[in-house]
Amino acid sequence: MPRHKPFGLLHPLPVPTGAWSSLSMDFIVKLPPTPQGLDSILVVVDRFTKMAHFIAYTEEGFDAPELAEVFLRNIVRLHGLPKDIVSDCGSVFTSKFWYAFLDLLQIKSNFSTSFHTKSDGQTEQVNQSWNSIFESSPLINKMTSLTT
Repeated sequence: MPRHKPFGLLHPLPVPTGAWSSLSMDFIVKLPPTPQGLDSILVVVDRFTKMAHFIAYTEEGFDAPELAEVFLRNIVRLHGLPKDIVSDCGSVFTSKFWYAFLDLLQIKSNFSTSFHTKSDGQTEQVNQSWNSIFESSPLINKMTSLTT
């Protein structure tokens, strides 16, 4: 007996609206080292133009703060901040990257834990109101039942 509902259909990513507004990012690792000791490549692709940056680095010691600095220096400096980034990196690495990236931009991060209304009550209250409206709407309920 399955422990969860069947997985839904995959949905394609939205089509980007302009150059360097939507990026995909991945790593090629464990390559033969260059004379400088570089053995990995960070690949950043603009999903709109398909233009790519290939940034060589040494895998050992390359962490999320260093990635944030490399991303800022090689991508944001040349193309500005993207609207979204597609990546298959793990959640812990992604979290550390965003903390480091925000720090480089001198943006104070005020993350809170889920459903902790004392730290983020305003947004949680709006979410609860939206959920109430969503759950009580006959049209939305009918649409949801058609897709599940």
